[in-house]
Amino acid sequence: MSGIITTKDYLVHSYEVDNFYNLLPEVLLRYLQDIAMEQSERIGVGLEYIKEHRLNWIITRYHVKVHSYPKYNDKISVTTNAVGFNKVFAYRDFNISNNSGEILITANSQWLLIDGDTQRMLKIGDQFYQAYGIDKNKKIVVPFNKLVTPQKSLIIRSFKSGRSDIDFNGHVNNTRYIAWTLDATPEETLRDYTLCEFDIVFKKEVLLNNEISVTTDIVKLDERLAGYHEIKNDQNEVVCCINTIWDTK
Repeated sequence: MSGIITTKDYLVHSYEVDNFYNLLPEVLLRYLQDIAMEQSERIGVGLEYIKEHRLNWIITRYHVKVHSYPKYNDKISVTTNAVGFNKVFAYRDFNISNNSGEILITANSQWLLIDGDTQRMLKIGDQFYQAYGIDKNKKIVVPFNKLVTPQKSLIIRSFKSGRSDIDFNGHVNNTRYIAWTLDATPEETLRDYTLCEFDIVFKKEVLLNNEISVTTDIVKLDERLAGYHEIKNDQNEVVCCINTIWDTK
């Protein structure tokens, strides 16, 4: 691992699991968001620092691989570290392990630092290299998967973003997109298969009361299924692309 490592323990509650007692993917992403914020707070570049300097971190993509889901009442540890910076992009890794130390879930993420007033991307400053323990001379490239867009519309679900979707930045929180995607996934897929891997690319923000549509295409891959999902706003702009991989239960 590169950079400072931070770990936090969690207990999986009854309201954080599905009808198979597995941790919900949306909650999984909440844990990742929480530990990333926790680390920044501990090293002095947390929310107050960001607000004071009129900055904002924006996540642009996730790759998540689930080996085994934590279940109701499990005690788990979530670990994160900043892997490195590449001028304007920041890369952060995560893993979730059980109380025996077995890694259940791994995740990679990519972030942008933006100006809080102009919303323009910024070059990552020296203070962040120092705070996160990153070698400025180290060059890093994280290979993310190229996403596939839906070729046909198996399901299209339309709705309006609500107050419960909005976070302190005033837009839909990044954890909500995977929940919207699963709401637009066929019931037989959810019943007979387990989501074991997913990629998310965030393209545009969604605000309160925006009209949203989620398009899903499911394709058979031998014993697995692949899901290709696209989320659009009422201007027909793609705001998020998600690819999912499903194993048989």
